[in-house]
Amino acid sequence: MTVLVPKEVFFTSGKGKADEKLLSFEMALRDAGIERLNLVSVSSIYPPGTRIISKKEGLKKLMDGQITFCVMSQITTYERGIVSAAVGLARPSDNEHYGYISEYHGHVGLDEARQVAEDMAAYMLASLTDIDEEQVSDVRSVGASIQGDDEHWVTAIAAAIFIL
Repeated sequence: MTVLVPKEVFFTSGKGKADEKLLSFEMALRDAGIERLNLVSVSSIYPPGTRIISKKEGLKKLMDGQITFCVMSQITTYERGIVSAAVGLARPSDNEHYGYISEYHGHVGLDEARQVAEDMAAYMLASLTDIDEEQVSDVRSVGASIQGDDEHWVTAIAAAIFIL
């Protein structure tokens, strides 16, 4: 039996604007550098022992068209106002224990979206495991924000991209 547990992860984000909803999403994927991948969304567990790598290093390890697992946050709108998407990570100091990745998106600024994503990941880690807040060694986030108008579709995405 094949076990699919990621060994590495990188974080990326992007934004897009276009006349069509799907093109707006495509522009956000391009901005994030992940448009050439077949993305499969998974839930929010950060596997034990997973190494965080740079986006540049991660993209070199992926092939065009590769089925790639990710945790993604996205928001698309055709309305005025700012929209943001973020993913947050909280992982314990014990590298043999899993962590959490959370997604958040909304009609809020980038700083707020990132803070909410971080807070949710830290809360999930501290409240749903035997880890207390002092044992959470790493909390971080990535996100994107874009100003919407009523003439174009806009999309913001953020993602944790897993490498098997």
